[in-house]
Amino acid sequence: MKRNADATRARIFDAARDEFAQFGIAGARVDRIAGNARANKARIYEYFGDKETLFALVLEVELERLSTAIPVPDDPRLIPVYVRAVFDYHCAHPDLVRLLYWEALRFSSTDAPREQERREFYAGRVAYLERAQAEGIISSEADPRHLHFLLLGLATSWFGLPQLARMHVDDDPSTSEHRLAHREHVVWATCRILGLEPPRIDGVGGDPAGATLPTDD
Repeated sequence: MKRNADATRARIFDAARDEFAQFGIAGARVDRIAGNARANKARIYEYFGDKETLFALVLEVELERLSTAIPVPDDPRLIPVYVRAVFDYHCAHPDLVRLLYWEALRFSSTDAPREQERREFYAGRVAYLERAQAEGIISSEADPRHLHFLLLGLATSWFGLPQLARMHVDDDPSTSEHRLAHREHVVWATCRILGLEPPRIDGVGGDPAGATLPTDD
């Protein structure tokens, strides 16, 4: 019985993630989630509570999956590699950026789900950048709070604003050619912002996976 309940919860969670990513909190429908999950609507309320509670849980889990999959590097000189990995993660999991944009519309002036815990999480990332600045590893010109937010934007905006990306490249931004070209520029811009030597950009469509980043030579 427990195995069946766990499987039902997993189906509900996946269906809810898809529903919220497509329609947001206000537009999401519990009956549609239930249908896509092949679950009784009453089970959703039993397992997860109301719609906003379910949304908060979905977002929390997806954010945790990102932070677990891509830990911050011990060496701050590898931040460009980290940002590139976050870019790739969002390419493979575009729903997370959509969930964050829907959250922004719903909670622009009120506390977002688990806001205090997330503030503390981001404060840790800011402190990491601040230490790297104090040690002279990266540029200290930028306020580390704004610096971290800039890096988030570099890693996510291509997937969060695909219509603007399409207007800029005059083509489908999800193609491998344009995605890899933008990925290359994300690495380049990250290096510039941090005061690190950027890899050379050879041309549109190149894969920067082998880009040479600063070392202790």
